[in-house]
Amino acid sequence: MQIAKNDFIEVIAPIIIKKCKERGYGVPSAIIAQAINESGWGQSSLASVYNNYFGMKCGGSWRGKSVNMATQEEYEVGVMTDISANFRAYDSIEEGIDGYFDFINYDRYKAVRESSNYRDYITNLKNCGYATSSQYVNNLIAIVESCGLSKYDEQETVAEPIVEVPVEQPNTDIYEVQSGDTLSALAQRFNTTVDNLVALNGIKNPNLIYTGQKLRVCGEVPTNEVVTYDVVAGDTLWGIAQRFGTTVQHLVDVNGIANPDLIYVGQKLTI
Repeated sequence: MQIAKNDFIEVIAPIIIKKCKERGYGVPSAIIAQAINESGWGQSSLASVYNNYFGMKCGGSWRGKSVNMATQEEYEVGVMTDISANFRAYDSIEEGIDGYFDFINYDRYKAVRESSNYRDYITNLKNCGYATSSQYVNNLIAIVESCGLSKYDEQETVAEPIVEVPVEQPNTDIYEVQSGDTLSALAQRFNTTVDNLVALNGIKNPNLIYTGQKLRVCGEVPTNEVVTYDVVAGDTLWGIAQRFGTTVQHLVDVNGIANPDLIYVGQKLTI
């Protein structure tokens, strides 16, 4: 089932909270963050077509439906390895979430099940071998905290659906390049094309991207619209230029900046 990005938490959270209460888990926030991270806000094919929101592979004991898909693993820190793996497939969202709780019921995840807060839960997931990514713990904790998911850990009852003030979500249209990334792999990951990524980011050489570079991965190719940005604490012209796929000199020219090393909080820049 395809879930819109903006609706993902509202759809997935009540089901996860319900299953946590049934199974005796106290930290649904960490599990919601996992679903966001593993499924790309529900947009991955594994999630939207096969209802596997947690990237669960089949393993030797699985006897249900499966699908073979390409994926990447970080067996060596900073080095991504392309592999093909068999993943579990489910007929509905609720069945897929039930499948997650069955999955972490294996003995190896005992420390995960006994975790009393989201930080311990996420750390124990990594330590028990759930994922190979060296950034897995940091990424999940960042999602919990930036999306305010810890509020779900304090709920006594579950309302279906949960209707609250919308939670600000991380900007998933901007991606920070990791070691081993290529434009072709990113195009496949974000369901776009190399040409579109090149146009969105003003890339001159499609074979040259670098670790830490921030790329726009979604949206229409800009035409003549005026894009502005309000400077926040910690910003530099170089960092803003990298974020929007432009150059420091361009920002200096279009904004009439006399000193490239001097920008201030609240300053509105034309990109």
